[in-house]
Amino acid sequence: MSYNSVFSLPPGSSHIAMNDEETLSMDECLYAIFLASANEVSNAVAEHISGGTEKFAELMTSRAKALGAKNTNFVNPHGLHDGQHYTSAYDMALIMKSAIADENFLRYISTINFNIPPTERQPEERVMYNSNKMIIPGSVNYYEFCVGGKTGFTDEAQHTLVTYAKKGGVELICVTLMDEENNNYKDSAALFEYGFSLYGSQKILSADVFSKNIPVKDELGKTVGDVKAYIKEDIYLDMPKNIDKNKLVIDYGLGNAIYRPIKKGDILGTVSVLYEGLELKSLNIYASNGANIPETELVIGEAENIDKNETDGLGTAAGSVFVYMVILLALILLFILLVRVALYIFIGRKYRDRRFRA
Repeated sequence: MSYNSVFSLPPGSSHIAMNDEETLSMDECLYAIFLASANEVSNAVAEHISGGTEKFAELMTSRAKALGAKNTNFVNPHGLHDGQHYTSAYDMALIMKSAIADENFLRYISTINFNIPPTERQPEERVMYNSNKMIIPGSVNYYEFCVGGKTGFTDEAQHTLVTYAKKGGVELICVTLMDEENNNYKDSAALFEYGFSLYGSQKILSADVFSKNIPVKDELGKTVGDVKAYIKEDIYLDMPKNIDKNKLVIDYGLGNAIYRPIKKGDILGTVSVLYEGLELKSLNIYASNGANIPETELVIGEAENIDKNETDGLGTAAGSVFVYMVILLALILLFILLVRVALYIFIGRKYRDRRFRA
């Protein structure tokens, strides 16, 4: 902790009473930020990563815009009020959507309490509890489907809350801004219930019944067998319960044939679920162990191992031509030999006839 990270905060802002020159691990820092909104720790992490809070805020803004944020600009790492520090509910939802893909992030926001052990400047443990009451069992604001989230408060922004909930296969993100104390929890729970009532997880395609035999061709386009295709998991979609399923289209991106070499487990293509032309989900299609092709046909670059009965047309044609040439050459040699023998006999007879006449 630098002197600036600790003592640049305005009075009354949330902190965990860190001292300058005090040390925490990065893991401890993140627990302090997520559970206790430790603003001085946010400053220290920003300085550690970018060398200063302003540069880190620029990094934050750049990352948010890369996610698609349209109305966000960060000027500090902790969120305390500044006229140039702003965001929107839509942008907060985008940021949360990206963040929950990280298992570590989920671990931090779902932790109820954490103790930081004594440090070189603090002999006592720092005991911290998550400020998000929606994940605290026994709280009047507890919501059983809430995985976690992050609270916030300033006089200007009032009570804010970004939460993530999961029920069955449906995942929802809720953002409440400019809310009254404790109403942010009630409003978030009501919005979650509304969302779960409209959306449900439905199975679209079962891996058990997915089965396709795909022709496999050699380099000349000759079919040498087929390979059975499979997907590794069922396809579920989180979608409105009143959706018109007749508008769902399953598209198999396999083509009419595939070309060897194909090995077991190779990706053959994709299967996608479309709704009015919009792709909702896509999974890879793999070559199964039940490929109906000799294993020698599946090996890359080992033509010498190919089964003699599976020789392609080019090899057969070349072999036949060679045999014919050998036979033709033998016949020519035999003809020449016969001609020479005949000439020898004829010439020898004429010579003997002349000698007898003389």
